[in-house]
Amino acid sequence: MKSLRKFTLLTVLLVAMLACSLFTPAAPSPVTVTEPPTTPALPAPTDTQAPTAVNGIPVSFSGTSFVIPDGLGKGAGTEIVPESVPQNGQDLPYFAINPAYVHFTLQGY
Repeated sequence: MKSLRKFTLLTVLLVAMLACSLFTPAAPSPVTVTEPPTTPALPAPTDTQAPTAVNGIPVSFSGTSFVIPDGLGKGAGTEIVPESVPQNGQDLPYFAINPAYVHFTLQGY
């Protein structure tokens, strides 16, 4: 029994010594720093064109303006939808709570 204990202890010590001395860390490789590639500067625009006018029906309501192109619709209905918030402990789902917003409805399409 004593000889088995001694053998086990010596084996563990031998393995520990070999594990510590066999695998020495390699020297770190030198790090090379590379410059990022440079992109050529974009040329300045030579010809600037004015925005083209779109034929259609102009719509303007409460600070929002746009043009309905010809053939898309004959007009737009507008309204300001009031905010919807819970009142008196009412439990609304998250998607039913909204701020006030402007609603446009395309007419005659």
